[in-house]
Amino acid sequence: MLRCFLSPPSPDSGGGGVRLGGAREARDASDAEDLSISAVSIASLSPGADSRIVGGSPTTIENFPYAVQCETGARSVIIGGDSNAKCAWWGSPVTDRRGEELRGALEDLGLCLLNRGETPTFDAIRGGVRYSSYVDITAVSSDLFGLVDDWRVREDLTNSDHNGISFTLRTRRINKNHIRQTTRVYFTKKANWVQFREKLGQILNRENLTIDHIKNLLTDSDLDRTISKFNKIIAEACALSIPPVKRRDVVAVPWWSEGLAVLKREVATRKGRIRCAAPVRRQRVVGEYLEAKERYETEVKHAQTRSWVAFCERQDGESVWGGIYRVINRTSKRDEDQPLVVNNIELDARGSARLMAETFYPEDSEEDDSEEHRKLLRFKDSVQSASIPFQGETLADNSMVVAVGWGTTVIGGGVSNVLNQVSIRTVNQALCRERYAELSNFTGLLLAVTDNMFCAGLLDIGGADTCQGDSGGPLTYNGVIVGITSWGASCAHPTYPGVYTEVSKYANWINETLTKYNGSARDQAAGIIAVLMPLVFLTSVVNEIH
Repeated sequence: MLRCFLSPPSPDSGGGGVRLGGAREARDASDAEDLSISAVSIASLSPGADSRIVGGSPTTIENFPYAVQCETGARSVIIGGDSNAKCAWWGSPVTDRRGEELRGALEDLGLCLLNRGETPTFDAIRGGVRYSSYVDITAVSSDLFGLVDDWRVREDLTNSDHNGISFTLRTRRINKNHIRQTTRVYFTKKANWVQFREKLGQILNRENLTIDHIKNLLTDSDLDRTISKFNKIIAEACALSIPPVKRRDVVAVPWWSEGLAVLKREVATRKGRIRCAAPVRRQRVVGEYLEAKERYETEVKHAQTRSWVAFCERQDGESVWGGIYRVINRTSKRDEDQPLVVNNIELDARGSARLMAETFYPEDSEEDDSEEHRKLLRFKDSVQSASIPFQGETLADNSMVVAVGWGTTVIGGGVSNVLNQVSIRTVNQALCRERYAELSNFTGLLLAVTDNMFCAGLLDIGGADTCQGDSGGPLTYNGVIVGITSWGASCAHPTYPGVYTEVSKYANWINETLTKYNGSARDQAAGIIAVLMPLVFLTSVVNEIH
């Protein structure tokens, strides 16, 4: 264990802002045992506008995520200190502009806030009046979140107006439940290839699977069945001639302790005494074994409950899903897609997909429509079809475009009651790709700007963009729908503009689909739905981090 203390900076420590340091600095500053986490970076916050120059600009809240990423180059980060910012996320009764900016910066970095409890971090009496607030924060990267325990505000740690903060950082991670994600099944280094060829030939002859049979396949379904059959033949031949890979992972659990290990050994010892006990003592020995077993099982249940409660208490709005995903990943395995079964008949992949499409998107029928549906399908004079660009037509960089939507105006806020619009500019695709590639390498997320996407925002300025709830909405240029709101990093971020589906890449397909449904108002509405559903799907399949 490494006990960590955050105390207020001394008066002569220099200007405020953001101070960055690496793992070596953290180790040199500690008199405790050596920190075995080799790539932890420490970033300390202190009030003020400017600090050291990083990347050609002052390290302020606006470019804080970029500064931490570029200066430290580490995924494991601990941030703490006086933020001089108020936000409900760390206990303040009000939220100011700086608090919103800092909260957004922490979200961009994927950091988890440690602050909890009701003890103020700033507590002073001036002129007989007590002043208190919650401005000192501590945050860690998600990989360190499970290693931090006992975060608390210490009123006895310093005589400054700011209370000290302490927490425990475990220097050795509990072994994760290593769920094997590989598809490797057989230990090929010890394969008997002569026997494999012999068995494979025998099974192929038994199943009458020959080259002539394959050449005579006529339909896709016949080909799929043959491929599935051939895979089973290979698996059978492997099982007869190649030893399987042995699992050597030792599964560990976070609630296990040395005390439980002692109780478990005691149960095993008392169980062994039953076999050696004399008949006159056998009943007593069995009773002692059952008592020890019940005590062990009770303590296990209590330990599991305490561990789960502690895990749940560590979750907040920013990290709850990340924690749940880690639990699922460590306690389950990835199963292959299971085919659907209808009337005791197992469907193939194509049949399963067709059944799902028919179930969730059934054929349109006027007989099934209610009066409300019929009203929705009647166009008004004020509602008409929109124009789209020609196939392959692209906008020049820095073109002014307009986005509209009902989404939030701040991260984590509620949706708007009125339809909003914002004017932004297109961004060079190569530059946008480069920015998101850097962010992808840092976060480990797949953030790829493909050829079917383009970017728009106020690059290196920020403050205007689409946000959560705007996905699927239009982006227009002179009244022409050129893009569909898709995804982005945070909202209105100066470094990472919003990403949009480029409509011109699908112009021919859109026109063909609308032509197919040309006719009555009902047919036109069906055509519009046939176009919108796949395009909205394109915006949702991407990992949305707006």
